[in-house]
Amino acid sequence: MSDSGIASQRIDSMDGLRFVMCVGIAHLHLAGYFWSAPGAGGYVDRFRYFTDVFFIISGFFLARSNRRSEIAVADYPRFILLRWARVYPLYALTLGFYVAIALAAALGLLTPSNPERYDLSQLWSHLFLMQSWGGQESLIFNYPAWSLSALWLYALLFPAAFPLMARPKLLGALVLVALFATAATGRAACGLPVTNLQECGLGVLHGLSPFLFGVWLAALGQFRLPRWLVLAGLAAATWLLFGAPWVFEGVPRRFAVAAFVFFFLAADYAGVRTPLGAPLLRRQGKYAFGLYLLHAIVATVFLRALADGLLDLERLAFGAKAALLAGALALSYGLAVAAYWAFEMPVFRYFRDRRWKPA
Repeated sequence: MSDSGIASQRIDSMDGLRFVMCVGIAHLHLAGYFWSAPGAGGYVDRFRYFTDVFFIISGFFLARSNRRSEIAVADYPRFILLRWARVYPLYALTLGFYVAIALAAALGLLTPSNPERYDLSQLWSHLFLMQSWGGQESLIFNYPAWSLSALWLYALLFPAAFPLMARPKLLGALVLVALFATAATGRAACGLPVTNLQECGLGVLHGLSPFLFGVWLAALGQFRLPRWLVLAGLAAATWLLFGAPWVFEGVPRRFAVAAFVFFFLAADYAGVRTPLGAPLLRRQGKYAFGLYLLHAIVATVFLRALADGLLDLERLAFGAKAALLAGALALSYGLAVAAYWAFEMPVFRYFRDRRWKPA
């Protein structure tokens, strides 16, 4: 199959994975309002793996689309404009929500229970999506957006990595170098594993190796593995992440998640059906970005208001916790659907279809 055919072929199960990934991340953050005691949410901590998946998928789809169009090198300004138009408008909308709270708190109109989240002195880095580039507080305002900050830098620098797609072996070696270099730098700078570097403002190091791994997967094209190997590899990787009695962090987590996505993609190429390829589920992939950004607002408005004003969420019966958590997830999904059709796509299409004339 030609590169053009590879680039245009739809990978249905990856859309399903993208949606499930964002549901898992939203569940992780929302569940913290109910189960915050050490070890109480042990299994939920596995949903942190989806952050790695987020970076891999982002690198994969960005590289895959550019492998065909080469817009990143042929028309860099338009490439950046389209990346900005797809990500920044909804991000700016959510950031504005938190800035409004920060301003109200500064004027004494309300008193947040977590005022450190609304530090206006850090606003400039969030406005420019630079909060994860080092030296800034990245886990404030709309905290899940720390990963968007890292992805924005990767997009700006992507043309430098694009030529390496013609040399997959060299690119694969670069992935390993990036992994061990960022792990060592993170330990030296923060004393944290590479999978926790967003906590010290170095999210750009956190996501680098999985993003490059996604680019490498795209560079491989449509690879073929024996069906038995695909099934065995996918079963083993899924068990390691979601069935084994331990939770991975650091470099081991990187390898385990990479193996999972690799065999998941190999299954799609081999024609192996997975539940994530079901039509109903894969159609939800387009709402993943909105769900990723908007669930934090649902937590702030819905769960924080309940926790502060009406209920002790951690002391509720398990059934009540599960019902409220499901309600928060459903509300987040509903907002994501509305935002996609009423805001995300109209704004993106405006910039995509507009023909900018030179001055």
